[in-house]
Amino acid sequence: TLIFCLVDGRNGAVSSGLSNYEMGEMMLALGCVNAFNGDGGGSSTFISKRAGESSNIMRSVPSDGSERSVSNGFIIVSTEAVSTSFARVLFTAENEYVTPGTSVSVTTKGVSSTGNYAEMPEEITYETTNGTYENGVFTAGDTAGEATITAMYNGEAVGTTVINVVIPDKISFDSETMTVPFGKTVELGVTANYGLNEVTIKASDVNFLLSESAIGVLNGFNFTAADSAEVTTSTITATLAANTEVTATATITLGKGSDVIFDFEDGDTAGFVGFKDAKQWSIDNGVNNTLVGADPLAGQFSEQVSSKVTL
Repeated sequence: TLIFCLVDGRNGAVSSGLSNYEMGEMMLALGCVNAFNGDGGGSSTFISKRAGESSNIMRSVPSDGSERSVSNGFIIVSTEAVSTSFARVLFTAENEYVTPGTSVSVTTKGVSSTGNYAEMPEEITYETTNGTYENGVFTAGDTAGEATITAMYNGEAVGTTVINVVIPDKISFDSETMTVPFGKTVELGVTANYGLNEVTIKASDVNFLLSESAIGVLNGFNFTAADSAEVTTSTITATLAANTEVTATATITLGKGSDVIFDFEDGDTAGFVGFKDAKQWSIDNGVNNTLVGADPLAGQFSEQVSSKVTL
């Protein structure tokens, strides 16, 4: 077995990457006996055409911010003649981990023997275990365990996918502190995990409790702040319904929402003044700011604004 692996890095917003030692540990974990490390950094790019796709797509996020011109690389291609005749069904699940009774989108695509897109026959039917599958939506059964969707054509299985129905072992709020304007409704971001895998959950999977009930109203994953309240801060606790030992906490604080003083989006400039008028007003009123006066940036600011702003 030949394994190619690229890890995004040098980009804190995406990934910090792996050290050579950590990369070696990953290779061992994948079962590799011999491995070598290619050139890293911005020259590392991974492009592929997956089953059912018609073009190559860049899968990695280059640390340079875009693809770098390189003179060499590894290219793996199939020498088999291209076929567009239907061979199997490719399933793509929105998430492969769900709680009992939760629904997720599962799309299907026809694929040929060479991995090219192929029209799916209308006679294809679907069989499921531990759940139902209708109109592209899989709903898990009430029992934790493995669920399957199998595509059938002419009495034979032509594709299957596995959905793991699990009870999460961890839940967490997406933000430990939340500020909500009075009277506003926000969605409570809650993430559930089973091991390292994120789990799709439904509202009834989590019970919420406010330490100060007067601060607002809970409805599923939504929180509506009170119009006014003597108490403006509360702890909110989330508890997994299927396992009450799994909990998470966060703090909600009520505050004043943002007010639009000037709306620049409607194109109406009535009531606004240009740079020259603002400068003259500052002079007339003895205001020493970056428009006029002894501020060493005044001259630079004047040049920049006069050349860029026109009202």
